[in-house]
Amino acid sequence: MTRHIERPRPQLNMSVDERAIYDSYIQVYCAEYGELTESDRIQLEDAAAFHIQNIRYLNQPSHNWNSRYLPKSVELTILDHLALSRKQREQARKTIGTGSQVEEDLKEALLALSVPVRRT
Repeated sequence: MTRHIERPRPQLNMSVDERAIYDSYIQVYCAEYGELTESDRIQLEDAAAFHIQNIRYLNQPSHNWNSRYLPKSVELTILDHLALSRKQREQARKTIGTGSQVEEDLKEALLALSVPVRRT
């Protein structure tokens, strides 16, 4: 169980709608991934802030589509670092206790190693 640590949080200038989206973003991830540590939570809050920046960016009349610096790219990098992406969830589902092909292949290979070899 993770101990809750009170820490200062930066004041982010957001509209009421943006604050609702920000809070909802964090709540959804916390509900889906209940075992987040405090440091995970800090990074999740960063990802939520970049999510808001991306919404603002997309609402600008002109865009400079340099994908290296898009707020969405930064947000997704943070989520990937935390292993909170659909790709990682799907991969975990395929490889852990589901009787997946990967698991069956591994089981077969390990059993083959335990079969004694007859020498003539």
